[in-house]
Amino acid sequence: MPGHSSQPQLVRALGLREGIAIQMGMIIGSGIFVVPAAIAGHLPAMGPILLVWIAGGLLTLFGSLTLAELSAVLPQTGGPYVYLSHSFGRVWGFLFSWNHFFINTAGSIAALAVAFATYLGFFFPAISPQQPFLRYHGPCFTVPWNSRSDGSKLWPWR
Repeated sequence: MPGHSSQPQLVRALGLREGIAIQMGMIIGSGIFVVPAAIAGHLPAMGPILLVWIAGGLLTLFGSLTLAELSAVLPQTGGPYVYLSHSFGRVWGFLFSWNHFFINTAGSIAALAVAFATYLGFFFPAISPQQPFLRYHGPCFTVPWNSRSDGSKLWPWR
């Protein structure tokens, strides 16, 4: 094959637009349905709510632009590991990678699971967080098969 090297290489197909889209998708997808209500509950009017959204959007934009600039300066595979290794040493890149894998990723998945379970509970009341499927009573768990704690039917079609 003419023009091909013997070493396999990754295709560099992500640019600034794709980097911003990925960053925005991660933020919007993980909290858009849960976080606004909690923030709005702590703020007195619509103006501060909009300011919080604008500030969050600007921080996201600045973070995306920073990562795009770093990836242009250090065009190697590895992302933040490479940036931190070049800036602060291999130990900090390594520690960031483990932290990201075990804490950040696990926390994001847990937040998505809570949001998914909360909203799925609106469609299937038997699994809503307000009416847990498993209840803890002392040393064992119990399953409420036919009724809820308020006396209504758990499965209305039965």
